[in-house]
Amino acid sequence: MRCSVHRKSGINTMIKCIKKYINVIFLVYTDIFKCAPFATLFVVIYNFYFCVFPAIIVAINTNLFDEVETYIQTSDHFNTVIRWCVFLVVLYVIQKILEIVANALENIAVFEKYISKSRITIASKMSRLNLIDYENVDVREQQERANYCVEYEKISQLFLALLSVITNAVGVISVMVILAQYSILFLFISVLSVIPFFVVRKMRGNEFYYMKYMQAGKTRKLNYLWSLFGDKQAAKEMRFMHFGDYIVERWIECRDDINKEIWKLRVRDAISLLICENIETIGYMMGLICTMILVLKGNISIGVFCACIFAFLEVQNQTKDFLIQLGFIPEMVGYIHDYFNFVSEKKSEEKKKDQDLEHLDIKTENVCFRYPNSETNALKNVNLEIQNNDFVVIVGENGSGKTTLGKILMGLYQPSSGGILYNDVNLQMINEKQLYKHFTVVSQNFVKYLLTLRENVTISDIHNEPSDQKVVDLLKMVSLNELLDVELHQELGTEFGGIDLSGGQWQKLAIARSMYRNSNFLFFDEPTSAIDPITEQMILNNVISFAKGKTAVIVSHRVSLCNYATKIIVMRNGEVEAVGTHKDLMKSCQYYNNLYSNQSSWYQ
Repeated sequence: MRCSVHRKSGINTMIKCIKKYINVIFLVYTDIFKCAPFATLFVVIYNFYFCVFPAIIVAINTNLFDEVETYIQTSDHFNTVIRWCVFLVVLYVIQKILEIVANALENIAVFEKYISKSRITIASKMSRLNLIDYENVDVREQQERANYCVEYEKISQLFLALLSVITNAVGVISVMVILAQYSILFLFISVLSVIPFFVVRKMRGNEFYYMKYMQAGKTRKLNYLWSLFGDKQAAKEMRFMHFGDYIVERWIECRDDINKEIWKLRVRDAISLLICENIETIGYMMGLICTMILVLKGNISIGVFCACIFAFLEVQNQTKDFLIQLGFIPEMVGYIHDYFNFVSEKKSEEKKKDQDLEHLDIKTENVCFRYPNSETNALKNVNLEIQNNDFVVIVGENGSGKTTLGKILMGLYQPSSGGILYNDVNLQMINEKQLYKHFTVVSQNFVKYLLTLRENVTISDIHNEPSDQKVVDLLKMVSLNELLDVELHQELGTEFGGIDLSGGQWQKLAIARSMYRNSNFLFFDEPTSAIDPITEQMILNNVISFAKGKTAVIVSHRVSLCNYATKIIVMRNGEVEAVGTHKDLMKSCQYYNNLYSNQSSWYQ
């Protein structure tokens, strides 16, 4: 009874594996054909022509060698010999021309064009990931494996490997039909002598995929350490704090750890292939001996003898290639399955709705949130209401959950439990594109776009014609007067030969970019953290003026803003400590009173 259960489980696993293979192969072929239909079709046709080419050559060689033997013995059939030679040369010339064209199309379309398309697909997927997925190690490792699949051309390789398997099978059968006419023994020797290649390739392919699967985290660490050497800020700290050698040592340690595992597998692979090559050579020698015996017995002619040697080599080579490519397929399917898993879109169970968000009331109901791989909640049972046109300031100490709350309110993170309501509709049911066109965001980790000055401001509203006058007005508003004399088409950032800006200037530019976009909901997360206090106050006054008639949420550890807020949310240890105006909280919330009093010397 137990054996039948195990057998049934094994059959189900095998069926599941076959379905996975079929699905991946179908996705690969349809995807590549969509990307480059003409080039792909030409490559397929050429491969089928190429696989039967050896059989055609064997048949021609047999006739040619027999005619040469007749000519040597009788001085007759010279014209026939010439005709066969010309025919053979023409075939080789045609084959070479087709090979050159096929290789060019293969490299341009199946590899370069498709890899470029796959990179765009991954970039597009990354742009649509939920923000919380960037905090998820599993998602980042999925991305690493998908990148590996693309950068190491696994999809194109599988396309060609499967094509090679099919065409080589056709080629082997066609040559075998010719060999079988002379001796069935040729078939067994030629096939059995190369079967070990299939076993080795399948075993090593599975081992290599599993190794790369487990190394995804180490590879990301290796790439991160290497990226530090190209980062200007990291390079500056390395220089002053003298820890560059330490980072180099960490990188070498990580690299050696990865390479040690690869080296062990490569050594086993090389030893296995050496054994396979020896077995193949023994098989060829046996085939040669069999052919010589048949000649000596008079069973075949000299022409057939020469053709048989060529045919035996072709059967060995094509069978070997067939089995090697077949053994590679499981490894490549693993990588490609990871790629399609990552880039595939998960179907939403419920259709998201379009909502009128010109007037926006926000409500949270018992919201809790926990970061991936964390054992504690960053937010606990948050209940809030934000009315349309409220000017809200979220304050608290570092780690209190204020930034996390801001991201939850904007829908950048989804609650672990509880709900966010926009105009009494669950946020998860609202169309994201429609939602975010009403939002403007400035993050404390602002982005430095290495583009022109104009683009750095207007990129927030790419669907409308840029207004240079509006750009200039905003530069004045955020106190970037020093850039007023700079041409708007001037590139920013020294990486591409542009001008460099200070951290504060980049942050001011980020604020200008957010204000360029005409949105009715503003979210600022520590918007002036890199700006000096005097300039900060000027900019905040302009931000407050800009926010009139809009709903604004500002996350800040600086409580000076609270004097202007219609509502203050005080966060402490992931919970809402208090909600109210500055005047009310100074009386009713001792924690807020302490925060304000401790910072009073900064703004008095």
